[in-house]
Amino acid sequence: MTDNGLLLAISGMLDVKLKPLEGQITRIEDRMTNIEGRVANIEGQMTTLKEQVDGIENRVLNIEDRTKKTEILLENDVVPRLQNIESCYTSTYERYVNGISQTEALKEDMGIVKRVVAEHSEKLQKIS
Repeated sequence: MTDNGLLLAISGMLDVKLKPLEGQITRIEDRMTNIEGRVANIEGQMTTLKEQVDGIENRVLNIEDRTKKTEILLENDVVPRLQNIESCYTSTYERYVNGISQTEALKEDMGIVKRVVAEHSEKLQKIS
């Protein structure tokens, strides 16, 4: 065989041996293309998730700010007012309690006055 014949024979053998590898490489390329598409899809989803997380973080910061303002309002405005209302209510209650005992004493005194007036009226009528 000549050099050309040997080269052709070697080339043919290499073609036969490389043919299955070409199919495998094609399948690997197809799988890589599929994986690249899936990775691109995942990256898109990650971008969407990041935007959503950023939105949630902004809302949480807003809620924290509003909560802080509410705490300050309660501490500086509402609690002192409630304490004032409680103080007024307590003092009014104490006055009512004292007033009730005074009213009871007045009722007793009026009962005595009525009896005395009735007795005096009888005595005056006997005298007249």
